[in-house]
Amino acid sequence: VARKAAIDYCKAVYDDFQAICRLPSQKLWENFTAKLNKRKNYRIELPVEIIHNNETQVTFSCEYFVWLKTAKLSF
Repeated sequence: VARKAAIDYCKAVYDDFQAICRLPSQKLWENFTAKLNKRKNYRIELPVEIIHNNETQVTFSCEYFVWLKTAKLSF
C-alpha cells in the first residue's frame, strides 16, 4: 500500500522514457527485511527517477507499507 508520495517535475516528458528504481543501501534493506520478518508489517521508501534524453526529468519517492502474509522474507 502506498502510504505517502512526493514527485518533482524538472522538465516535461513528451516521449519514451526510462524509469529507474534503486534498492536502498544494504544496511537499510537488511533492517527492512528483519523488521518485516519480526513484525509482519513494515514500511520502505523507494525513490524513482524518470530519465529522458539521458537526463533526470522527474523524481518520485513513495513510502510503501508492506504486510507479510506468508513465510519469512529472504533474499
